[in-house]
Parts: sequence; structure tokens; C-alpha cells
Amino acid sequence: MQQDLRSQVNDSEAELASLDQQLQLLNERRIALMHDIEKKKEALRNLESSISTAEVSFQKLVESSDSLIAYMKKETSEVRKFIRETRDHLKEDGNSGA
Repeated sequence: MQQDLRSQVNDSEAELASLDQQLQLLNERRIALMHDIEKKKEALRNLESSISTAEVSFQKLVESSDSLIAYMKKETSEVRKFIRETRDHLKEDGNSGA
């Protein structure tokens, strides 16, 4: 009976030691996961910030492009008008000299 009880105590102590070891491993894994999650969250924040900055830059580029297109259309129109006026003037000069 004493031997039986001693064996049960030893078995329980071994099980407790095993559980303590598993608990320690689980805690280490938990800490590692928490650290990994924080690193990934930081990377996500950085990525979102970069995307936001890129979107703002892209929008400014689109606005600048639109302004440039409008300017070039205006300039093209003025150049065409100048060419027409010059042709008309040359025709008038050609007709008056004949």
C-alpha cells in the first residue's frame, strides 16, 4: 500500500512536471506569436502609410497632368490661330502685290 501510494505520487509529480514543461513551451510560443503579430501590424501600418502617400502623390500627378493638358490645348489653339493669321496675311500680301 505504501509502495502503491509512493508510485501514485511519483506519477502525479511526473505529470505535473510534464504539464509545467508544456505550459512553459506554450507561453514561449505565445510570446513569440505576440511579437510576430506586433511586427506584422507595424509592417501593415507602414504599408498603409506608403499606399496613402502614393495615392496622394498619384492624385497630384493626375492634377498636374490635367493642368498640363489644358495648357497645351490652349497653346496649340493659339499656335494654330497664329498660323492661320499668318497664312491669311501672306495670302493678302500675295494678292495685293499681284
